[in-house]
Amino acid sequence: MEQVLPEMRKALLILHSPQDTIVGINNAARLYGLAHHPKSFVSLDGADHVLSNKSDSMYLGSVIANWAERYLTIKDDSLPEGRVEAKLQSEAFTTAISVGEHHMIADEPKSVGVNDLGPSPYDYVASGLGACTAMTIKIRAARKKMGFEGSDGYGKSQQKICC
Repeated sequence: MEQVLPEMRKALLILHSPQDTIVGINNAARLYGLAHHPKSFVSLDGADHVLSNKSDSMYLGSVIANWAERYLTIKDDSLPEGRVEAKLQSEAFTTAISVGEHHMIADEPKSVGVNDLGPSPYDYVASGLGACTAMTIKIRAARKKMGFEGSDGYGKSQQKICC
């Protein structure tokens, strides 16, 4: 690091917890001192080295995302409207799905021995049919000037359609 950091001309984010028993604060301070600006140091008070507390991980994720937005150019990899892309992940049946700018996860339920990280493909099909049915009923009702009980005028309705 003593050779790399002085030559690196990139933004650097260093994260450290004072309670980290694996990597001491001196290591983080040395890295920070060697780096050129722009550089940032975030203290993760109360976190352990592997971020075993979910709230520490969630906080850290938001810090990194906000920091990165300032310094990194993020490529817009959204798909054209109407195009669907599905990518199998390394976890059993977990699949990342992109539809235009929307991103979802599909998975199988725990009953088949996997993580259940998202709705199953069958749940997505049923959800699509349910949404289509609900929207069609609302469109037809609007054309016939029929109101929905519980509607607030902004498309938020208390109506439920189950399938």
